[in-house]
Amino acid sequence: MIKITCKDFNEVLAEAKTYIGSEILLNKIEKAYQYAKTKHEGQLRKNGDPYLYHLLSTAYNLTLWHLDPATIQAGLLHDILEDTPTTYEELTKEFDEEIAGLVLAVTKVSHFAKENREEIKSDYLRKLYLSLAHDIRVIIIKMADRLHNIRTIEFLQPEKQRIIAKETLEVYASIAHRLGMRELQSELEDRSFSVLYPVEYQKISMIIKKDQDKRENLVNNTIKEISKTLVKHENLKFRIYGRSKNLFSIYRKMYYFGKDLEDIHDILAIRIISQSVDDCYAILGYIHQRFTPLPGRFKDYIATPKNNMYQSLHTSIVFKNEIYELQIRTEEMEIYAEVGAAAHWRYKDGEEVSAKKKQEEIDEKLNIFQTILDLNSSNNFNDDEKNSNLEAEIKQDLFSELIYVLTPNGKVLTLPLGATVLDFAYKVHTEIGETAMGARINGTYSALNTVLKTGDVVEIKTAKTVKPNYDWLTIAKTNFARHKIKKYLNKQNETPETKTKTSENEKKIQITKEKIDKYIQDNKLRWRIASTAVILQRLKFLKYSTYDDFCLDIANGTYSIEDAVSSILFSDSPKFKSLKPNKKHSLAHAHVSNDAIAENSPSIKTQLARCCLPIPDEPIIGYISKGQGIRVHRIDCPNVVNEQRKERTLETVWNVTATENKLYNSAVKIYYLDRPALLADIINLLNHLKTPIQNIDANNQLINHQGTLKLIIKVPSIERLNQIMSSLKKVPDIIEITRIIM
Repeated sequence: MIKITCKDFNEVLAEAKTYIGSEILLNKIEKAYQYAKTKHEGQLRKNGDPYLYHLLSTAYNLTLWHLDPATIQAGLLHDILEDTPTTYEELTKEFDEEIAGLVLAVTKVSHFAKENREEIKSDYLRKLYLSLAHDIRVIIIKMADRLHNIRTIEFLQPEKQRIIAKETLEVYASIAHRLGMRELQSELEDRSFSVLYPVEYQKISMIIKKDQDKRENLVNNTIKEISKTLVKHENLKFRIYGRSKNLFSIYRKMYYFGKDLEDIHDILAIRIISQSVDDCYAILGYIHQRFTPLPGRFKDYIATPKNNMYQSLHTSIVFKNEIYELQIRTEEMEIYAEVGAAAHWRYKDGEEVSAKKKQEEIDEKLNIFQTILDLNSSNNFNDDEKNSNLEAEIKQDLFSELIYVLTPNGKVLTLPLGATVLDFAYKVHTEIGETAMGARINGTYSALNTVLKTGDVVEIKTAKTVKPNYDWLTIAKTNFARHKIKKYLNKQNETPETKTKTSENEKKIQITKEKIDKYIQDNKLRWRIASTAVILQRLKFLKYSTYDDFCLDIANGTYSIEDAVSSILFSDSPKFKSLKPNKKHSLAHAHVSNDAIAENSPSIKTQLARCCLPIPDEPIIGYISKGQGIRVHRIDCPNVVNEQRKERTLETVWNVTATENKLYNSAVKIYYLDRPALLADIINLLNHLKTPIQNIDANNQLINHQGTLKLIIKVPSIERLNQIMSSLKKVPDIIEITRIIM
């Protein structure tokens, strides 16, 4: 049962005694309580409770996470510098510099939040993120503080509730996720969800409660069957239980993937907690022998932990026509799965705590603190710009959806979804990034602009003759890499003259690039960015030598930021107006009905090849066919890639004007595990995504219950196709999706 508010210090003390044996340390915690009680005497909360209850509740939450004595003391004192006349010097004299420093850091973060809550201020967020980088205990205290505030939010005015709930969901729940504090994240999400979307919250709650007994009976029966299998092996020690998904994660799946509740199969997961890593793998083997595992559902997060230190084996099994998700891990992994990075600060009785050492140890696993400091130090703006840019960059580089990529020696590096080979190179080391010429991905040579995916093994190839250039700024997707590139380019441009005054054009270009980045960030469009090859093709078609030249034209008023972004970076989006080139970029000499235009032959009619079905915004090539004019193929189409045919190819670009608001056929092949209603699920999802289906070709021959399905669907661009394929991969029992040649 969750304790909403702690009203008695003895409850804090009792919980602390479960892991702190020293009477001296326990007396220090009591001293902090008595000091806070005296200083906050007479202060009340909105609901009429003594303010002391909030401090006790914060400290109680910290003891549940087994935080060290100094952090508990700081939790009891965390509002004393802001809400009482107590000074930092008095606090240091009464306690010590460590505790006073923690309280001061929490105060600096908290003060701005209380000044103006109409919007989440960038200065507040910057202080929050930097506090996380300097000492993780500061953010853990803020988490404990926020947890009690969100639990008692009903005593505030409705508008104030929504502001705090939005901040909690967008900021604190994201940080909790990045720190691996899963239990805290779930509660922050659900309580914020109930305030921000009360109708949806009640609807899902009622549906869950309605079928809860049935689901729990199914899970309990499955647990009994699994236990029967495992107890046969007397050397295995384990415990097993069911755990329900939090409501907000269910809502997120329903909303983003167009699922009905009955289509979500992992509302209740089964967890098996073992005594050792060896036992985890043994249990997995015994379960797969007894039950039917689903292909493509096994994940080994023990061998390759998530970036928030989470470790576990994940698999899905079928039992009596129901699908169950299983998580198998050790007791230590279970603690980390629930409280994440806070587990690293779990106090062991009698240990001498070195805050600096622990911070370094956690950062080695999380890879987050130094990145925040690097982003902050490399931000060359005034204070307001610096704060907002740091906020956007941290959200993109650290709190967005992540991929896990391996170095040749097996080290796992984390990058934001959409990161390229160049981003990976800079992640390894700045010098590697600055001399990168390409990479071998899973043994195959790839260019710098290749987008990486989870599981790729990447070996960067370097050359001393390679140097960063302005085009790299369109290739790099992480702000960390972009800052390093900008820093290098600025240094190369420095002369006695430019050190004192940057040229007007360079200033314009730099400001324009930042405006473009800010526009993309503000509208949350980063995930829709086109490939570098596509962007460079468009610029070349518009007669621009470099991206900088295009930015200079934007600065001079040739295009607005919105028009430029929608056409050059996100041309598939119907929300933005298409680019209208000025006279010197006119398409007057082009065959305007052509979807694609062959270089040096704009008046010749072209046709899209029926074999590979190219789609706007992906790299293409023209092929001079006998008696049929120019056929336009995907650049990787096997019908044109062989050496004998290269002499008949032409550089070809998409005609932005002709392709606008049109749909194009695309062929995909789906590999699936057979089950009832799978085809219906696929069709329903495509309907939800407003994607027309031209043809369905199902192969009725199944091998080991696996089959294939060919679809021809209509899409406006390669970006939209990638989104659709990503959504289809989330459909249960779909193993893989690929594009095919007809």
